[in-house]
Amino acid sequence: AEVGIMIGAKGYWSQGYGTEALGVLLDHMFTAYPFNRVYLHTLTWNRRALISFRKSGLREVSQVRRSGNDFIKMEISRDEWEALRRGEAEDQTSMDTSSSEKSSSPS
Repeated sequence: AEVGIMIGAKGYWSQGYGTEALGVLLDHMFTAYPFNRVYLHTLTWNRRALISFRKSGLREVSQVRRSGNDFIKMEISRDEWEALRRGEAEDQTSMDTSSSEKSSSPS
């Protein structure tokens, strides 16, 4: 399923509303419907959106050109969403970080 959000008023940008809205939307989509994957497209220059979507668990899968604009396609699978809800993705990230810190520190 494809989703899209827009925070139109600049006064609300960078306040976490997009991340929160997408999180609620993903929770609803994966609990109420049998979707296996949710994806979206965002303009390549929209750094705020990219950061927000990554925080929500989406990953970049490809670049797409439509109507003269460059987009990044991002997606999250049901399995990835379930792992995020269980906290496994966060645990894995912290393990990866601590492993790399250990390997880069002198013994």
